[in-house]
Amino acid sequence: MLLVDGLTGAQFECALLHHETLTDGTLFTRFRIQLAADCAAHGLADRMGLKAADLFRVLAISPVPGPELRPSLQIESGPDLPSLAAFMTALAAETDVEAISDALLDGAISLFGANAAMFLLPEPSAGTFVLIGSRGYAVCGAGAEIGVTGGLLEIAAREHQMVRLNDLSRSSRMLEAISLPDENAPPLAAPLLEGVNSQIVVPLLHHDKLVGIYFLESRNRLAFGASVAAAIEIVALQASAALVEAESSGTGEVQAPQAVGLLPDGRGPLIEFRHHTQDDSVFIDGTYVIRGVAGRLLLYMIRRRLETGQTDFTNMELRREPSLKLPEFRENLETRLLMLKRRLLERDLPVRLERSSKGRHRLHVDGSVSVSVR
Repeated sequence: MLLVDGLTGAQFECALLHHETLTDGTLFTRFRIQLAADCAAHGLADRMGLKAADLFRVLAISPVPGPELRPSLQIESGPDLPSLAAFMTALAAETDVEAISDALLDGAISLFGANAAMFLLPEPSAGTFVLIGSRGYAVCGAGAEIGVTGGLLEIAAREHQMVRLNDLSRSSRMLEAISLPDENAPPLAAPLLEGVNSQIVVPLLHHDKLVGIYFLESRNRLAFGASVAAAIEIVALQASAALVEAESSGTGEVQAPQAVGLLPDGRGPLIEFRHHTQDDSVFIDGTYVIRGVAGRLLLYMIRRRLETGQTDFTNMELRREPSLKLPEFRENLETRLLMLKRRLLERDLPVRLERSSKGRHRLHVDGSVSVSVR
């Protein structure tokens, strides 16, 4: 076997003796997931599947004569322990979903050296992942939906394991060498970040339950080495616990929501809401805003404002409202509201949502409202 150093290009010849063939177990699973990730990154998720992995004993390693090369890059060693500890302490102190999300995304850039990062929420009923927030891209993209089938996000979510691609150029060359008989094979998937070479997807798990996805990208090759990946996993564990705690906060309010800042009907410009019942999508003045659970939440609050003048809403009220058809308790209500808030801001619409206090949210509407259903 010929091995190539990913940093210097130096080559080494290995004398091997077959030891065993693996078809299951922890090591086989790691190989299977990695191969699936390499294929998925290039739009070939259904093309290859690992059937077996051969394990060899290394008898000798000999360098292949050639010019001595300088390393083409420096592998990141990951954040130092004091910096990681300080970040974890700050993250553990956060009690609000927005602050936790912002800390995760900021840490991806400042702590782990990524060029861009996303925090996403799985939406099983729609078969998608919904973008809650991001860093490093031209637009935030809050509310954008990413299909589940055949991608890195699906693999990480399904397997409950981290997925890394540390040299997309190498995996691309490997896949281009494979003969694909189907002339209608899908095109290679374009990376989300221009010039991306490394990606890492970490499932946020709490008691083996998926609560989110942490996705980092870098233009550097080999950006997410073992030390960096381990640090990211540690942060993901703390973030998962913090998110679950934040989601469960503010559920015991007993006071009825109060109407504040009500704009009487007929004052201000008319704002037209259109609701499509097929997918609960909501349009404001002809502009698509959101759909699904977040669409139902927005529509419920708008209708309550029309009917009663209510502008403050509590987590307890929203969780108890049957028309919202919310998933079971602790299913990311605060996160969905955060995504809705950011979506409204990014679209620069005359409707805003803010978190007025723990477990309480305030709706602002700059005009009078009409609602139509289709």
